[in-house]
Amino acid sequence: MHCPLNKKNCKKINQKMFLNLGRLPRVDVLLSKKDLKKKEPLKPLKVFFCKKCFLVQHPAYTDPKDIFVKDYIYYSSTVSSWVQHCKKFVNQSIKRFSLTKESFVIEVASNDGYLLQHFVKREIPCLGVEPSSGVIKEAKKKGVESINDFYNLKSSKKIIKSYPKADLIIANNVLAHMPNLKEFINSSLLLLKDDGVIAIEVPHLLNLIKEKQFDTIYDEHYFYFSLTSLKNIFDYYGFILFDVKELKTHGGSLRIFFKKKLSNKNKITKKINLILNKEKNNRLNHFFRFSNFEKEIRLIKKDSVNFLLDQKNKRKKIVAFGAAHKASTFLNYCKINKSLISHVIDETKIKIGKYMPVSRIPIVNEKFIRKFKPDFVVILIWNLKKEVIKKLKYIKKWNGKFVVFIPNLKIY
Repeated sequence: MHCPLNKKNCKKINQKMFLNLGRLPRVDVLLSKKDLKKKEPLKPLKVFFCKKCFLVQHPAYTDPKDIFVKDYIYYSSTVSSWVQHCKKFVNQSIKRFSLTKESFVIEVASNDGYLLQHFVKREIPCLGVEPSSGVIKEAKKKGVESINDFYNLKSSKKIIKSYPKADLIIANNVLAHMPNLKEFINSSLLLLKDDGVIAIEVPHLLNLIKEKQFDTIYDEHYFYFSLTSLKNIFDYYGFILFDVKELKTHGGSLRIFFKKKLSNKNKITKKINLILNKEKNNRLNHFFRFSNFEKEIRLIKKDSVNFLLDQKNKRKKIVAFGAAHKASTFLNYCKINKSLISHVIDETKIKIGKYMPVSRIPIVNEKFIRKFKPDFVVILIWNLKKEVIKKLKYIKKWNGKFVVFIPNLKIY
C-alpha cells in the first residue's frame, strides 16, 4: 500500500486496519467442472484506513494483468439500466462541454462499448482503452474503436502519437482497480487538452460504510474513495475539482469532474463543499468512524446464515440472483455454499454452466427459475434490486419471495 500524496509508502503508524474479511478467492475466476476437483488459492483480505491521506485501501493482492484477461467475465452492456445511465451522461456531456465532430473523447476501461457507442451514434470521435480483448470484440460490433492495453504512461505515449488530445477523459468505476493512482493522473495530464475535463465515477465510501456494503470490497478493488481523498490526491498532481454529483448507481456513487489548474473554463460549483461537509460531519476523515464496521458485518453474516438455515429446515427452495464479484465476497465471507443456496441465476452467457468460487454453487440461466419454482430468490446484486424484482415478478404466481441481506435482512 502507498500514499499517493507521498513518494514513500505510508508508514505503518498511519495505516490502521478496520476490517478483516478472512481468506477469500479471486472474485473474477469462476470455476468449470474440471476446476471443482482443484483446491483454490485463497488470500487474506484486510482493509486499512490511512490517517495521512484518508484513503481506505488494501494491498494489491491480485495483479491487474491477471484479472483483465481475454475471457474477463464482466460485460457492462448486460445491465440495461447501466447502459441508459451512461447514455444520459453522454448526452449531458455533449451539451455541457460543447462536444462536436471536431472533439475527441477517451474512455478508460471501455469494456464492451456500453458507453462510447452513444458518442459513436452522435458522430463524435472517441477511443476506448481496454485491457481485456474479449470485451473489445463486442465493442467493435458497436462501432467503438478500442486499444487493447492498460491505461498508463506507456500506452498514453503511444496514443498521443496517433490521436489528438482529449476534450473529455471518462473513467467510470475503474479508478479503484488501479493500484497506481499517480500513473492514472500523469497519463491523463499527458492526454488531456489544456481546457479538457476528466469525468470520474466511483462508489462513495460514505455509502459503503453507512449501508454496510462490505461485499463491494474484494481483491481487484484496491481503493474506496471519499470526495475528500480524491480532491486531495488530484490537487496534489495539478488538477482542480470543479463539480460533483451524487448518483444512485452501485449503491450510491459520485460523479466527479476535474480540470487542469491552468484552465479558466468550468467554474467551481457549490455542490463540492456540500458533499465535503457531509463527509466531515460523518467523520470520514477519522478512524473512529470505521472502528465498528466489522461488528456490523458479523451481524449481517449471522442474520443471513440463520435465515437460510431456518428456511432450509422448513424444506424451502432457495436460489440467488447475480453471479457478480460482490456475490463472491458475500457468499464466501458468510461461508454459504450449495447446501443453503442451490443455484445462482445470471444473464451473462460466459458465466452460465460455471460455478461460484469456493462455494461451488452452480450458475444457471433465468429459465431455471420457472422450472424450479424457488420459494426464495436472494438478490445478491442488491444495487439492481428494483430491476431484478420487476424482471422476476412472475415468482409471485407460486408465492415466491425476494430476499436482500444488505444493509439488513428484508423480504419482498
